[in-house]
Amino acid sequence: MGFGVGGNLPVDGTMFLEFMPGTHQWLLTLLSLWWAVGQVAASLIAWGFISKYGCKRDSYPSPENPIWCTKAENMGWRYTYYTLGAMMVFLWGIRYLVLPVYESPKFLASVGKDGEAVEVIHRLAKRNGKTIELTVDDLHRAALPYLSDEDKAKIDKIDTKFSIPELIKNSMEDFHGDKMKTLFGTPRLAWSTSLIILCYGLVGLAYPLYNGFLTLYLSKKGAATGASLDETYKAYTYQAACGVPGSVCAAALVTWSRTGRKFSMALFTICAGICLFGLTACRSMVQINAVTSIAAFFQNAYYGVLFGYAPELFPTPVRGTGDALCASFNRICGFMAPIIAIFSSAAKTPDGPVFASASIYIVAGLLMCLLPVETQGRTAL
Repeated sequence: MGFGVGGNLPVDGTMFLEFMPGTHQWLLTLLSLWWAVGQVAASLIAWGFISKYGCKRDSYPSPENPIWCTKAENMGWRYTYYTLGAMMVFLWGIRYLVLPVYESPKFLASVGKDGEAVEVIHRLAKRNGKTIELTVDDLHRAALPYLSDEDKAKIDKIDTKFSIPELIKNSMEDFHGDKMKTLFGTPRLAWSTSLIILCYGLVGLAYPLYNGFLTLYLSKKGAATGASLDETYKAYTYQAACGVPGSVCAAALVTWSRTGRKFSMALFTICAGICLFGLTACRSMVQINAVTSIAAFFQNAYYGVLFGYAPELFPTPVRGTGDALCASFNRICGFMAPIIAIFSSAAKTPDGPVFASASIYIVAGLLMCLLPVETQGRTAL
């Protein structure tokens, strides 16, 4: 499941951005709204199944009751995964069969596949009820003033229809070091690439360290305050729902010239850290629900800006490579979250992992202020 999600996320943002004109790139930040909506849907499903069909707290081993609950008494999480899995298969069918996504014309043109780029543009026009007269010759005429004599001699090469084995062979040719060299080609680009990858790694550790163990945290706090399993998942649903306006607020703020992407991203990240510090001081479920809801608002806001900023930062020919590096380091750092949350000294109290996550958020937010490029008002190339 992690393999599928990890491969999907960087491609989504890259493809979405490359079909957007510069005036509408803020929609990439708003795309994170569906992450929040998905969290709400998953929370509601879990609340309905786990609270009704999950083990009660007194079913876990204890000196007084050394017997685990049975599988029949603990079907709630299985029902939850059955439902979510069926939803994924259904949505895949819509995405693959009903609303297929075209290859990026920018990418096709950047690798010399002008005929395919023009064909995609015609398909897009048709899907939007328009007709255009663009041809490959038009692209070649527009490019001539910028080409060397050697490139001009190659520009009229005939487009070839490749077989599946040939397509696979040609695709493998892209796995070389030139794209990595481009990402670190100049000191400024190397600093930008390195810093955004580091920011992805830090939030990749902080986010699951808190969110991945939030239900466990709420359960422990609920046990201390006398809350039921139903109230635990109710609280989880509340905080998930508050992420929806966070994504909308982020999309609005990144278009404001006085804030832009960098400041918005840093502000939301630091505010998320401050909220988590406050969460460690909460002593009642009312306080916990309020602070986790506010934290969810800021978390979805910064995630939306961060995942929109990185694709804008990288040039089109290496955008997928840059996004993949960011996403990979994000997941690699996420490996440490279970170790910190369960096996480290921070695991001795429910507040320990939350405190660690808050500290990492503050550091990540400060590092975001050092990013040298502001992408607000610039068309991604």
